[in-house]
Amino acid sequence: MLMETLRKRFVVLLSLVGFLPSLAWADNRSTLQKRNPAQVLIVFNADSPVSKAIAMDYAGKRHVRNLLSLHCQDSALSTTNETMTPAAYSQAIENPVRRYLAARTNIDFIVLTKGIPIRVKSSSAFPSVDSSLAALDYTNLPGAVKISINGDGAMGYAFSNRYWNASEPFSHSRFGGYLVTRLDGYTEADAKALVGRALAAERGLAKGKVLLDVQPSFGLGDKEIQPAPITVTNISKESPWSEWNADLCGAHDILVKRRIADELDLSETFVGGRSNLFSGYTMAESFYAASHFIGWEDVVIGDPLCCPYLAVMSLPRPVRRLDRAP
Repeated sequence: MLMETLRKRFVVLLSLVGFLPSLAWADNRSTLQKRNPAQVLIVFNADSPVSKAIAMDYAGKRHVRNLLSLHCQDSALSTTNETMTPAAYSQAIENPVRRYLAARTNIDFIVLTKGIPIRVKSSSAFPSVDSSLAALDYTNLPGAVKISINGDGAMGYAFSNRYWNASEPFSHSRFGGYLVTRLDGYTEADAKALVGRALAAERGLAKGKVLLDVQPSFGLGDKEIQPAPITVTNISKESPWSEWNADLCGAHDILVKRRIADELDLSETFVGGRSNLFSGYTMAESFYAASHFIGWEDVVIGDPLCCPYLAVMSLPRPVRRLDRAP
């Protein structure tokens, strides 16, 4: 299911299914442990007061000491500044991050803050800054697969995500690349609240249901064959909505078997106003383990270390896994 080619589905992916892939991780609790702040790098825009304030707030709350200040256009000031040229991206963001990481092999997670531009404008596509950094060393990784994408008006290249469908916690040394998320929102307060809510969830969980919102007018597809792996290196068309719907119906079956409360909504209207979605390992691991592509247009918003179910969740052996994230 090649959902990453569809920018118009982006928000739905983020809000509904980012945490669900963790349901499928194997029953190996010995691998589960709280991630160390030393594994995190915070990257902020020194020319943006908002970006710096969010970075300092996150560093204080999560006790992160790895901080890298950059100088680039301030995307917190205007939407125009959200897009960079390839040359500006390389000079202002990629090269400084590369130099920092070259001397620090312990980094697995990268956190960007509001004020760092979101996308890079190429000739026919808009790869995200975030996903570009996530694939930082893929060009030099043995066995890395480069994929041509042509869909929804976007033409470009991405890499097959080596962490897709993974059954173990992420590490840069094991999989290559990095798990990159962003603390962002309409306001500085919105961005900071992402961290506050993550920490609050880790201190005490609230009861709720997993919400699966399906739009049946596009068809329900065949849930028995989803998620499907990528078997080609040239993608010439988008996947139909019916495959997305099939995966959500399959997720419902998994939750029912696990006796986890959920709601499969089959109405034609967006339900809205719901919360308390299910989580697994860390937020960053959940999203990236469910994304086929890296170095494409993905943006994951939130605290990468968010992991409220670490101490209480059992992870039984999967029936099959989910395949959804930006």
